[in-house]
Amino acid sequence: MKDVPNCTRKSQTPGPPLSRRKFLHLMGMATTGVALNACASFQSKSTPQNGDKVQLVYQDWRTDWFPSMAQQSLEKFHATHPNTQVFYTPDPDDIEETMVADMQAGTAPDVFQGCCSYFPIWAQQGHLLDLRPYVEADLDQATIDDWDRAQYDAFFTKDGQQYGLPKYHGALALYYNKDLFDNSLTLNRGFYAIFWSQFLKTSFKHL
Repeated sequence: MKDVPNCTRKSQTPGPPLSRRKFLHLMGMATTGVALNACASFQSKSTPQNGDKVQLVYQDWRTDWFPSMAQQSLEKFHATHPNTQVFYTPDPDDIEETMVADMQAGTAPDVFQGCCSYFPIWAQQGHLLDLRPYVEADLDQATIDDWDRAQYDAFFTKDGQQYGLPKYHGALALYYNKDLFDNSLTLNRGFYAIFWSQFLKTSFKHL
């Protein structure tokens, strides 16, 4: 049976939710994927009424340089969005185990980044909010097309739920010692011909 999030956490200051456009503005501080907690209630294109403040917890990298940059960006965000208060918290050291426990307990942050093998598992377990209604409401096609298509499409479950948006685009490079490779190739030409052909085929398959 699929795990479902325990949404028992109660907000200290209830208020209208943050629009997707404001969320994307916030996440522009660091250009991995970004997701929303399924326990948080969001509504597109809404603004706080009667002076109510929206409070969100935003979790991201804990590197030496990132926290100060996040705080500087949040100060700029708060200056233009006075009714939205975002609190930054660094990723826990054991993010995979801690986040699952927090989501099951209903204490996970509202906005956070994820990566690698564990990120789609959170979506499959029902912990992440489906972003499709908010993307459709607040993102034009030009903005979507600006992302690498393969990377953008990677944040969908097999049943079509969009559980994240790309945060940054990394690149990998392969280095080798040409002299050693050429010498070895002379001695093992048949093996390396097969290896190199398979390597190129696999590489282009995942581009």
